[in-house]
Amino acid sequence: MDIAGFEHEITDEFVAHTIKNHGNEKTEAERGQIALKESDFGNIPEIVKKPDLAIVGAKRKNKDMVVYAKKMQDGTTLYFEEVLDGRKNKTLRSKTMFKRKDGLDREKLINVVTNKEKTDISKAKIVLGSGSQPGVERKPERAHHPAVATSAFPQDNFNIPQSAEKSREIEIARKTGYIQGVCECVAAIGDNHALGKKLLIEMNVTKDMAKKYANPETFKKPEQGIFAQKPEQQQEQEQTHSIKR
Repeated sequence: MDIAGFEHEITDEFVAHTIKNHGNEKTEAERGQIALKESDFGNIPEIVKKPDLAIVGAKRKNKDMVVYAKKMQDGTTLYFEEVLDGRKNKTLRSKTMFKRKDGLDREKLINVVTNKEKTDISKAKIVLGSGSQPGVERKPERAHHPAVATSAFPQDNFNIPQSAEKSREIEIARKTGYIQGVCECVAAIGDNHALGKKLLIEMNVTKDMAKKYANPETFKKPEQGIFAQKPEQQQEQEQTHSIKR
């Protein structure tokens, strides 16, 4: 499955679905999981870019999926994307997300994702990301997903002396990728400026940083939207969002 060049997409429907199905503390506790909050959506860029484990090519209801698992401070988050491979729409669209209390090794991840054989992973590839999880073997071949392929062979795992200039270039590249990912999420959120602002604050990304490091086409949408708002407009938007919740 070649998904190089596909864009990540987060929809309003995904956010509402996830909060509805995995946002109740009592229900999630009974499942051995942790209730999601809106701030958890801000972790998606990091989960996608640096998963501990990923399954590329899982299939459910004849739809190809990419599944990411990453251990965070308060639990292990699983994030599912559906592969849309149309002629005009090549997208990795958000499908669902939930958070488990325990960590996930290779076998646990397979059991969770297959969900009593509802999901077929017979042709999928399990990729070891930047984290260190027990029971996972590093594969010599790379997945076709650029983010997963990069995290499957992190440079930090190798003790290679580097010049100061080279280290600076790597740091800039990492920062660019991080801010680009955050801006893509803000752009995907659309007109929900309150959520977009919250995401920017959680990820510590300012307008100047976005303008400097994000792709101009990606920056254009938040520049014309959330960054174009006057302070009183932002306050009014936040109050409206609070009432809706």
